[in-house]
Amino acid sequence: MLAYVTNNGEGTVSVVNLFSKSVIATVPVGTAPVGIDITPDGRYLYVANSGDDTVSVIRTFTNTVIQTINTAAAGVLVPYGVGVKPDGRYVYVAGNGSSNVAVIDAVSNGIVDVVAVSGAPAFIAFTQDSKYALVTLYDVGLVSRINLDTNLEVSTLTVGAAPLGVAVAPQGTFAYVVNSGTNNVSVVDIPTNTVAPTTIPVGTAPQHVAFNPRGSRAFVTNYVDGTVSVVDTFRSSSTVAITVGDNPVGIDLTPDGGSLAVALSLANTLAIVDAISNVVTANIPVGLTPMIVVSRRFLR
Repeated sequence: MLAYVTNNGEGTVSVVNLFSKSVIATVPVGTAPVGIDITPDGRYLYVANSGDDTVSVIRTFTNTVIQTINTAAAGVLVPYGVGVKPDGRYVYVAGNGSSNVAVIDAVSNGIVDVVAVSGAPAFIAFTQDSKYALVTLYDVGLVSRINLDTNLEVSTLTVGAAPLGVAVAPQGTFAYVVNSGTNNVSVVDIPTNTVAPTTIPVGTAPQHVAFNPRGSRAFVTNYVDGTVSVVDTFRSSSTVAITVGDNPVGIDLTPDGGSLAVALSLANTLAIVDAISNVVTANIPVGLTPMIVVSRRFLR
């Protein structure tokens, strides 16, 4: 199993072997990388470089950049979050310095469309039927719903202040939106496109969220507290806070569902947490200011 971590402070991606708990490669990318996502076949990574308005395409077999895509030319500034559509055909990139989301053809790696949204987009998740993208709009406290057939924003939902991470539960019926400015999580009902009237309190300055394979628990990183909140999704309540280390940002569940990989941005490490016992089992040194992590079973 592998994890890929963007290192915002040095312009690299760390490739981490989760069995040996060590970095096996460091890939130079653009300036100040933030978001990262992997194609369903595991062959390519897309990395949003917020400092130079580019997206790096990495071939995972060689851990090398094979193409750099200029998003500024399409009016997509400060690329931040990245989402590969579940079928792998297109890649969506949130331009946090504009009100646009770039659509990249994953075959040609060209920008084929730009979606105008109602605020500064941050991060992206997809509904399980691949009909819609949910995009957090950080500056206006909204979630944009994009129709993936037309690449048009069809609605917005009001959530909390400064929403960042968003994830769709494995059940496909609801999504969690992490509100960094109000220290809580909003629950979006996907079939009805509505937001639950009550939010779920978590820690201070929450950042991102990941679900366990059953969708019974969600894990939310809390930047200021140095913790991960464990949320019981059936009761919609936080049950425990796991102390992980300095300034956790990105989080992902390992492919076997047994552990969490948490990027600690101030400690410059990737913390590995047992997802059952809630115990930190390893701290793996990575690059400077790690931000977002995505993990994948070794498929090559």
